[in-house]
Amino acid sequence: MGKIFQIWMGFFLILSAVEAFGQKEGNLEKVRSEIKELEAELKTKENRLKTLTEQREDADREIGLKRKHLLIMEQEIRENQNRIGKTEIELQKTVQSYRSIQKLVAKRLVSMYKRGRISDWEILFNLSSWNQAKIWLKYQERIVENDRRNLRLLEEKEKTIQEHRDRLSSEGRRKQILLQEESKEAENLEEKKMDRGRLISTEQQGIQSIQEKLRRKRQAQEAIQDRVRQAAKRKVAPTQDSGGELFAARKGKLDWPVQGKVITKHGLIRTELNIGFENLGIDIESSEESSVRAVFSGEVIWIEWIRGQGNVVMLDHGGKYYTVYGHLDMVFVENGNHVNGGEVIGRIGDRNGLNGSTLHFEIWNGGETHFDPEGWLR
Repeated sequence: MGKIFQIWMGFFLILSAVEAFGQKEGNLEKVRSEIKELEAELKTKENRLKTLTEQREDADREIGLKRKHLLIMEQEIRENQNRIGKTEIELQKTVQSYRSIQKLVAKRLVSMYKRGRISDWEILFNLSSWNQAKIWLKYQERIVENDRRNLRLLEEKEKTIQEHRDRLSSEGRRKQILLQEESKEAENLEEKKMDRGRLISTEQQGIQSIQEKLRRKRQAQEAIQDRVRQAAKRKVAPTQDSGGELFAARKGKLDWPVQGKVITKHGLIRTELNIGFENLGIDIESSEESSVRAVFSGEVIWIEWIRGQGNVVMLDHGGKYYTVYGHLDMVFVENGNHVNGGEVIGRIGDRNGLNGSTLHFEIWNGGETHFDPEGWLR
């Protein structure tokens, strides 16, 4: 009997263990399922954050281009108004000339009427020869014909000028309408950018957003460094070597590309999550839409829009010395342009932009050596 009891107890314990094991397996599977759901949710948030960030950057880029287009349109409208003003002056002069000739003709006709036709005969009889008479008659005909031709030419000129003025006015009205439409589009883009900004503020939490920023920074840095290396491989002309010597001699004396405060130093930077990355230059916070100036004379050798850096401009100062200007909202130079030290090459954005009113600035020598710009600026 005791053995039977022991057997039943052992069987019972085995059943209990199997049941407990089954419960544990069920709990474990539930945890695994929850982990998978969390991972999927996290992945969705990361993708959404990345998409929103790229949309915001694309909006920033489009707004910069739109602003540049608006500036060009406003300049065209001013030039059109100047042309209309000059046309009005020319038209007034033509009308005055026409009226002067009209008065002259009227005066001549009145004089002829007062003298009467008998005076003409008296003049003819007093002439000493028939040849003189013919010359006098021919002269009178030429005066009349010249008056008619001048009046006709002035009428045609007045008509042409009026048509030109009307065309300019029509073109001015058309451009004004386009400017209003473009301005409205720019406002819509600004609102769209602000919407994306609010969504990003909601989504941008935790390490994922910081890692995303770092990834884009590293990609931008790699793109810049790759371009510098390519530039360093170019053959250097003797004049460029001398330019490099002049640039090197200005160490510690270069003017700042934009006035402001350095908010990110050169070198190894650590985030609040203790994630490190290397900053190849410095970031300077300045007032909204400040002009960015070349720190030294040189040639524009690279202009490109890079995700994470916006519009980037690189200048070659000779001797394999280069300066890089990033986060530009607008660029005012083109590849191949020679710029002087202090010349405006672009503009940074406003405080509501993705990078704020900040300029990223780097100084390179060759394809591998980057300097702390603060040691070069006065």
